[in-house]
Formats: sequence, structure tokens, C-alpha cells
Amino acid sequence: MRVLLVCYLVVSIGCSQQAGTNEQVRISTMIADGDVRHDTTTVVESDYFEMSISSITDRTGRKKYTATKDLESPTAAGAGFHMKTQTVVDSNDSTVYFTTPEDWLNYMSERGYEMVSKTDKRYGAEYTFKKKSD
Repeated sequence: MRVLLVCYLVVSIGCSQQAGTNEQVRISTMIADGDVRHDTTTVVESDYFEMSISSITDRTGRKKYTATKDLESPTAAGAGFHMKTQTVVDSNDSTVYFTTPEDWLNYMSERGYEMVSKTDKRYGAEYTFKKKSD
């Protein structure tokens, strides 16, 4: 009985801390020109935020989602290659992966944003969020 109670308390505390999260949305912007790559990380401070989620399959065959946005579409390969894209990252600048599109919506909600539009795409969807009014 004691073991079950301790497990319940740990899970309850963990869930309540996560649900109360009011962290910021961090994005990494990657610019590639030929063989040169530049990465910068910023915090989203705008009232509106647009990002897409795309489904990918990892090496184990498990499906997961990433939040990305192409700011400039990739051009021809080789010396003329150019690309500019953004990805949602955590505090360690690592890509954040989501198990479902709902996880993505919850992630944004916990950070003070609500979805205002969604456009379905072949491998995911494009979302527009706005800051929640207090």
C-alpha cells in the first residue's frame, strides 16, 4: 500500500508541475549557404506564431512529429545551395519531438498560445497560434 501511495504522489506531482509550465517557445533558425551552416536560437515573443508539424519515422519504425517552418525553400544542390528553416527546440537547443499532434497543441498551450487555424497537409499540418489573453 505504501509503495502505491508513493508512486501516486510522484506521478501527481510530476503531472501538476508539467501542466503548470509556462515556459517560452524557443526556435532554432538554421541558414545553410553551400557548405556553411549558421544556427541561432531565439525565444518567440510575438502575439502570433506560425509553425508546421511533420510526421517522421525513426529507425525503429516509430512515428513522431517535429515542429518546423521553411522560411526559404531549399535551392539547387552544390555550391549554390541555400536554405533557411526554423525548428522548435528545448532549453538545450535540441529538437523537440511530439508523439501526436495533440502533444504539439498541449505544448503550445502550456506556453501561453492557443491555436487559431490549422491547414492539413500530406505529412502533417500548418498551425497558427496567438497568445492567450489574460
